[in-house]
Amino acid sequence: MGLGAIVFATVGVVGLVGLELAGGTQVSAAPDRAGAVPKLTVAAGIDGRFIPGRSLPVRVTITSDHLVRGDLRVEQTGSGASDAAVVVPVEVAGGSPKAVVVAIPTEPGWDKIEVAASLQGARGLEVTAVSTADGALHGTVRNTTEVPLGHVVVLVGTRSWDGGRLAPGEQVDWKLGPGEGDPPDVWSMPERPWARFSGLESDLPTRRAPVNYDLWALRMAAEVDPYAAGWVRAAGWTDRWDPPVDVGDELSGRTVFTTRAPVTAEGPGFAPDAVRRTVLRQEVDNSDMNLGPVVDLVLRLEPPHAAARMQLSLNAVVRGVEIWDGTRWSTLDCALADNPDASAKPTTCPLTAAAEGPIYLRVKATEDSITVFPGVDLEAAA
Repeated sequence: MGLGAIVFATVGVVGLVGLELAGGTQVSAAPDRAGAVPKLTVAAGIDGRFIPGRSLPVRVTITSDHLVRGDLRVEQTGSGASDAAVVVPVEVAGGSPKAVVVAIPTEPGWDKIEVAASLQGARGLEVTAVSTADGALHGTVRNTTEVPLGHVVVLVGTRSWDGGRLAPGEQVDWKLGPGEGDPPDVWSMPERPWARFSGLESDLPTRRAPVNYDLWALRMAAEVDPYAAGWVRAAGWTDRWDPPVDVGDELSGRTVFTTRAPVTAEGPGFAPDAVRRTVLRQEVDNSDMNLGPVVDLVLRLEPPHAAARMQLSLNAVVRGVEIWDGTRWSTLDCALADNPDASAKPTTCPLTAAAEGPIYLRVKATEDSITVFPGVDLEAAA
């Protein structure tokens, strides 16, 4: 039996996970530049030779400037390729090359083969957020896809930052000053940087707009508290992405990549945007989505640090608040707005004592909360 020669080894980096919505077209190849995507170097066989019909050893070296987790897939391509592929999970620390050796089957009678290695399962977007006691926010956002992402936004609650365009592998710092990024009123879309790119400013969303806000709103509406406090969300758009797996019908149109992470507090002070809000109970009538004139919600607020004095900030759809004292619900004496109009300015309600650990609230809200989630936020009182 003679020895066969390997003509060449093709290397590519494909595939993304961590996206919540999909629908895109074919993407172009990733640029070959440092930091854009992990670099794969392939060495197959022994001194470039192999025995047809026997297993072929393939050594793949993965180099990245950031942490990468995914599945390494090694297979033959082209004429005479075996149907079998080897897939192994990998984790590569940034700045530390990692070599992985696998054996793939070969078909007898073929003395020239192509070997392809690909890394699948890289995250689409990575985001961090840090909240400070003065109400400022800062963090990073990275595009780890193989395609450019446009109209990138970072959301913390309903505060937003406009990231513009991120190239493959690009990471940028973002920041919002105290009070910066808040919507003008509770009826305004939190993703304000998307307004003029979605057709919404003309009240006529268009299929040619780079942002498909109807798709985004449909996904967000499926969440109980889509703009939950204490979490940062990043999202970006492309029309040049194709899934790395067969999804049935051919996809076309716009794809949004999105991810979410907890906000962390910086320093010992009370960081308002790091207070995590969780919905424990919400009334919904599934027959017609009518919440009725008043609806009860049970919320948990988890401050990273308790302040000496704290208060609740409540928007006008809130009609009453009770707090759990460990044994029973007690009504809070809050000066709520007479008119339950969600456009009214928020009111504050002091807490009589600082609480260590989670704060549990039972909130009564008007039916307007089907459109505007009841604004219940925890702040440090002067």
